[in-house]
Amino acid sequence: MKKRLISMALAVSMAVSIMPAPALATVGGGGTTLGDDAITLSDATGGTSSGTATSVSDLTGLTAAATNGGNVQLSGDITLTGTLSINNKKLSIDLNGYTITAANNQRAFNISNGGTLEIKDSVGKGIIQGNGTVTGHGGAIYMEGSGSALTISGGTIQGFTASISGGGVYMRDGTFNMTGGAIENCTAPEGAGVKMYPDSGNTCTFTMSDSAEIKNCSNDGVSIASSGTSKFTMSGGTIDNNKGYGLWTSARSNTEILLSGGTITNSERYDMVIHTGVQLHVNNATVSGKIQNRGTITGTENAEFTGTVVNESAGKIESGKFKRIEDASTAGVCNAVEYEAYVKLIGHSWPDESTLRAIQDKAHGNAQLKFLSYVTPDDMENTLTIPEGVTVTVDLTGKQVAGENAEKKIINHGNLTLIDSGTGSTLSIPIENNGTLNANGGTVTGEVTNKGAITTTGEKATQFSGGVTNESNGKIENGTFSGEVTNNGAINDGTFSGNVTNNGTIGNGNFTGAVTNEQTGVISGGKFDESKLTNNGGTLPPKPGDNKPDDTNKDNDKKEDTEPVAPVVKRYDLTVKNAEVTVKDADGKAVEFTKAEDGTLTAKVPENAEVTVKYTAPTDAIVFDLWSINSDAKLDVNVKENPLTFKMPAQTVTIEAMTQDATIESEGPGVLGTAAMIGVAGAGTAVLGYTGYMIGTELYLNTVLPAGAAIPQNTTELAKLLWTEAGKPAPAAVMAEDATDEQKALTWAVESQLISADKPADASVGRWEVIRGWNRVKEMK
Repeated sequence: MKKRLISMALAVSMAVSIMPAPALATVGGGGTTLGDDAITLSDATGGTSSGTATSVSDLTGLTAAATNGGNVQLSGDITLTGTLSINNKKLSIDLNGYTITAANNQRAFNISNGGTLEIKDSVGKGIIQGNGTVTGHGGAIYMEGSGSALTISGGTIQGFTASISGGGVYMRDGTFNMTGGAIENCTAPEGAGVKMYPDSGNTCTFTMSDSAEIKNCSNDGVSIASSGTSKFTMSGGTIDNNKGYGLWTSARSNTEILLSGGTITNSERYDMVIHTGVQLHVNNATVSGKIQNRGTITGTENAEFTGTVVNESAGKIESGKFKRIEDASTAGVCNAVEYEAYVKLIGHSWPDESTLRAIQDKAHGNAQLKFLSYVTPDDMENTLTIPEGVTVTVDLTGKQVAGENAEKKIINHGNLTLIDSGTGSTLSIPIENNGTLNANGGTVTGEVTNKGAITTTGEKATQFSGGVTNESNGKIENGTFSGEVTNNGAINDGTFSGNVTNNGTIGNGNFTGAVTNEQTGVISGGKFDESKLTNNGGTLPPKPGDNKPDDTNKDNDKKEDTEPVAPVVKRYDLTVKNAEVTVKDADGKAVEFTKAEDGTLTAKVPENAEVTVKYTAPTDAIVFDLWSINSDAKLDVNVKENPLTFKMPAQTVTIEAMTQDATIESEGPGVLGTAAMIGVAGAGTAVLGYTGYMIGTELYLNTVLPAGAAIPQNTTELAKLLWTEAGKPAPAAVMAEDATDEQKALTWAVESQLISADKPADASVGRWEVIRGWNRVKEMK
């Protein structure tokens, strides 16, 4: 037999049958007109879903068919005024591409006492549309009574809401066979797609196959409650993208799930929940979704589970092939099955040593521990002791893990790996590591004593924010340490942003925090911040050019204890105003800046790092003028270039973007008139160096401005200078009585078109802008 796939799974493609268009009869409000090919119903209660259908164009005809039974095909959209009841009758509806809209806050159909409803759609795009909220159960269809049956092969049931359960279909009894069509965008607190809730002694049977779909519903695609007997069979179709669960079963229900094809996927939580007492049988199919199991799972004829099965409490796994089992059940419930990965789910206590060995045997050599999803492990009841020769992986799963008191620890004599499949986890339990600790995730805030090896082997790294003591026989091979580290052993690599006290050896690593090298300490390599390295009599490597100990010049053998380790990264202050900045160090890593309230950016930048500054105007009224650079270093740059890139010198640098009014962007040095301050080279090409610009413009302004007047730095200062020179004329606009001189000056300057109305009052102004404004005011007199 060919194996099927369940892409949840259960992925099987099915063809959708297209029904031929039948001969039609027409039923209207004024009576019945039969066409030549019409077949009269044999009796009032009969009707048939085969043969000729009666064409129905209005509510009267559809109501008559529901009351008396019949086989109808819609020839127009119909809006219901109440619920249509199929009571011990047979009704077949071909939507024929049209829409039935339910009455406000009422369901569309009731099926009872052996009644039968068939919904199909010979054309496609036929819809049964919800309208408001139905009080209680069953938004679109409510079915009860022994022998009642619902068949859906086409059309879409959409937009129905039930206040309690069964947004699409609610079953108390009977049989539901869905081979096509869709139930979508329905809403209910549970069972938003389909709810099966048989009364005691009743049986509900639901079968999905072929192209049937239940999708985009809130709170479960299919929900099965405890009471009577329920059976759900799926050989095809799709349950997709539903909130809550794809398929949910309640505890202690007499429920059987048979899967041999189809798809259950993209559920908000688990794709299937198999509760206590529920039987899941998978026959010759592959299941790839996530299952929560508290019942019994049986796989037959090459059944394979390629997703994760979370086996909780009393869950049993009888047979099948599994990729990953996460198990919280009692021992032995899944010994007979084949699996690739086994994870033990734990609560508030760690497994003892013998259990760890047993888990390791089940897990093919790696005892993986993971916290149950509903557990808050902030009070672990015992100490985790990992024996020599045992490998354990602890998944912190985004949780805050702590002991119930300070005596609870993690003592590792074997191989311990920390990971975090969630985010933001912390481990606040002290660790005594005598073996190997692979730090691959989470944050350790507890104290760590290392007599073995600490390293990282994964893509993520554990952050050690608590204190770490590396004993004389301990090795730190790699890792990320933001807390204090006392090294009495060997540090061979790692990233250290906290304070480090070295009594042992440091061979490599990146140290951005303070490092104190004590008398017994030996540093032979690594990257250090020179300003944070203190040597208290320990050994540092010689700098390039220093004498070696065996040189004949013995007087120069001894070097100052405070000399830094090479290579030392030297950093210098960079301040950027009124602009954006990006800096990459020698390793290509971005340097982070601190931003002040006024937008000024500051950082310590490595020498020779690539610095790029860029000014972006907040409005079209302002344009970039040039860069104002303040540094003792010579920067060979074009101050008119934006963006500007340069190498960070071994000096402090302050750089600010100077701007001007957009209307004078092209005037350049021409506003200086005949003042001979700017050199000209070649065929009239202006040579504008920053120093020449500053000296020339300052000399000119100091010449023309009133004695003692400061050169304006922003829009307000410029406006007040120009307004004062003009004799402080009253603005044309009506000003408040308490208006300040600055407000009056700004208003007048904008009215006089000396300053753009779009330019902020605190925006910087360029020297050209000041000169141009001053010349225009002089012309206005």
